[in-house]
Amino acid sequence: DKKDFYGEKKSDQEFHGTAVMSFIGGVDFERKLQIGMAPAADFYLARTESSTRESRVEEDNWLAAVEWLDSLGVRLVNSSLGYAQGFTNPAENYQPEQMDGQTSVIAQAAKIAAEKKGMILVLSAGNEGENKLWGGYVSTPGDVENAISVGANDQNGLKMGYSSKGREDVKFLKPDLTAFSEFGTSFAAPLITGFVACLLQKNPDFTLPKIKSMLSLSGDYAAVPNNFIGSGFPKADLVLKLLSGETTEPKIENKEATKYFVLKIKKGDKIAIFHKKDQRNVVSQEFREGTDSKIKIKRPTNVFFSTINHNGKIYEVRWKD
Repeated sequence: DKKDFYGEKKSDQEFHGTAVMSFIGGVDFERKLQIGMAPAADFYLARTESSTRESRVEEDNWLAAVEWLDSLGVRLVNSSLGYAQGFTNPAENYQPEQMDGQTSVIAQAAKIAAEKKGMILVLSAGNEGENKLWGGYVSTPGDVENAISVGANDQNGLKMGYSSKGREDVKFLKPDLTAFSEFGTSFAAPLITGFVACLLQKNPDFTLPKIKSMLSLSGDYAAVPNNFIGSGFPKADLVLKLLSGETTEPKIENKEATKYFVLKIKKGDKIAIFHKKDQRNVVSQEFREGTDSKIKIKRPTNVFFSTINHNGKIYEVRWKD
């Protein structure tokens, strides 16, 4: 129906793919500003979504696109989309228990790409975090175990409210990592994709397991990942140490407490806290800023572990009855 095929938008969603690409390799030449981490990369672009309706046929399009990319020798793929509910035909909606990394067509395709083709898939975890009817869980294909699923953290390292969390009843943990994004996990994933592109430039022989391992080990929460933020956001300085052969043991102190845990701090110190029902599944999170020489952290109801990040130092508190 468009009169200007190239210049006329069909919907307000037409900007999305361009914005995602800019976060991978964008450069603003007028302001001499690098936006993406991999501006020298080569790109193949595949559009699989309709911007005017949501249908499961888009999963078939995605499968065909990844097959096409594989045929071209592409190893690294960013995909900033996800399917859960909200289909134009409600009968096509998924249920949370189907987000197991192998039920949906798109999950099966991503699984084959990662496990059999060795492709490195960096996928947005989804923006269902505040959808109570859905349970807030990661959408597909972000539910695939061997893909790199990326959530969004805020400026304090906590999960953005909208960012999807991992399901509690699967054997593997999602999301794998996070990156800062105010406007959706669509724009968190490409930051990690650009990072991975730099790693592949450093050593083209790096495999998916090697990439995943280095990224996870460089996160603040490498020793205590959780279903809100995975291992947290990866740090380039630690990855460079790993590349040079140095070993980086995650710094963590294990503590025990009953009703309260008292932490010595300085004024202005920043403390991020994840309260968990078990060692990986988060019940709630909170941010505290130091106003005195110590803070008292109270044990919430039905919480058995709390991970506390005090200026980068991690405490894992086990609550005793």
